[in-house]
Amino acid sequence: MKLILKEYLRSLKERNELDALLPDLLTEMGMIVTSLPQRGTRQNGVDIMAVGKNTKQEDTVFLFSVKDGDLNRTHWNGESDQALRPSIEEIIDVYIPNRIPQEHKNKKVVICLCFGGNILEQVRENVSSYTSQKTTEHISFEEWNGDKIAELIIKHLLKESLLPVGFREELRRSIAMIEEPEASIQYFHSLLQLIEESELSILRKIRLINLSLWVLYSWSRNLDNLESVYQCSEKALFISWLIVKDIYPNKNKEAKEVKISFENIVRVYRQITENFIDKFKPYCDKLYAISANAHYGSHANTNIKLFDILSRFSVYAYWLYSDIQNESETDLKQKLTDKLCNHLDVLQSLILNNSILFTPLKDSQIIEISLFILAFNLSNEENHIDFIKIYIKNLINALKTSYGINYLYPVIYEDFDKLLNHSSQHDDSYFKEATSGSLMLPTLTLISAIFEDESSFKIIQEIQKEKLSHCNLQFWFPREKSENIMLRSSARLHGACWSSVPTQNTISEFLKEVQFMLSKNEHLKDFSLLRNNLDPIFLVACRHYRQPIPLNFLI
Repeated sequence: MKLILKEYLRSLKERNELDALLPDLLTEMGMIVTSLPQRGTRQNGVDIMAVGKNTKQEDTVFLFSVKDGDLNRTHWNGESDQALRPSIEEIIDVYIPNRIPQEHKNKKVVICLCFGGNILEQVRENVSSYTSQKTTEHISFEEWNGDKIAELIIKHLLKESLLPVGFREELRRSIAMIEEPEASIQYFHSLLQLIEESELSILRKIRLINLSLWVLYSWSRNLDNLESVYQCSEKALFISWLIVKDIYPNKNKEAKEVKISFENIVRVYRQITENFIDKFKPYCDKLYAISANAHYGSHANTNIKLFDILSRFSVYAYWLYSDIQNESETDLKQKLTDKLCNHLDVLQSLILNNSILFTPLKDSQIIEISLFILAFNLSNEENHIDFIKIYIKNLINALKTSYGINYLYPVIYEDFDKLLNHSSQHDDSYFKEATSGSLMLPTLTLISAIFEDESSFKIIQEIQKEKLSHCNLQFWFPREKSENIMLRSSARLHGACWSSVPTQNTISEFLKEVQFMLSKNEHLKDFSLLRNNLDPIFLVACRHYRQPIPLNFLI
């Protein structure tokens, strides 16, 4: 376990990674963290300040200057503002005399040189000589390298007597199987369940999930394989929310600490998502570049993979929109808006350069399509709204063709073998079974109605009349218990189904029917995620566990 942790620590960056781990560790060690890393303000060399006991059990102020990786000559005393020696000079000259609160002025001070790796031999003598010269009766130095931090994590965060039985084994297995994502995900999910069912406090559970996810992420990043950790981070979001949701809205100290730790998990998830998207961005504007690489020998594989990528890009857009909504500063708000628009441009290129995204193979791929529509609907740019309309029109025309020639039309099946053989099935009995129900067609009918696209609306009516009179067109509505179920599994036996949706009505009649049904199914507004402005996590759950997007999001 120590070797796993050392490798994890060595790979951490200084900002938002190593300095995000330390406050949790220091708190578990019994210290009181009084100053956290901040962006945009002068730190005077100190990333974290904490108050605790030194080795002689004396009250002591610990000042941490955090750097990433190994400490070499450049990191020690290079020209960069982030070099460690100038930071220590600033701590001694400015921070200690002026920034330490009055109640701690008379306490001894330990300046902690903190980094995820080790001090390299080329600079070891320089560091030792410098710290010896600067040591006084009041000020001393400690080296917090990867080895020491790993030991402290094992002693305080991963203490064997506090951990759920089997925790370390499941974490090791998940890391070992990163190159086999399905197995790695299964082990990590088992680890999450162990944590959730343990007797640990809520805060300890969340900190343990955060640490576990970071360890898996650091190893995945080093191996350049993010598939396992991407899905594991989604599961970590869901289980973490189920653990914290009852305490999250409270205002007491415990709730605030829990909220900070939960937000750290959200931050890791979002970093993983951004890394994943960054891998695909350079290829989105190149014709068939992504679909050719996702082929794996079958059309079904390519289709499923491309729609999955579409959903990940779309959910990321919703997170960016959430950032805009939560930002009050005008300049930052504009930068975030520009970032969202740029991302939607990339997403548009992904679709235009991979035409398979106009031909869904599974009826359930209306989930990915709905997420994409939600993403583009967030924009005020006219070209983005126009693109949704063009996409829907082309998609509906493609469906008309596939149903007309009885080839590669969307089916109700999820089983991969059935999807693999779908293109070779042409008899009527198979067609009726494979198209016995649909969420896709009524949803596309609704979107056409919202955009007042009468021609597309009528095409779907024609498809239903001529080819799908046997098909049960459906909408799904979540109920009271749906949230907890949706955050745990892909179980379908929850919520309410509106069968035989009347798509043959006029646009205005159809929209009235939909509004009426929505007024009778308003349970979504009571979901804890939506009450706490965490709508993106709900959409992540729909994506991950393949649950239909509720109509409330589309209207």
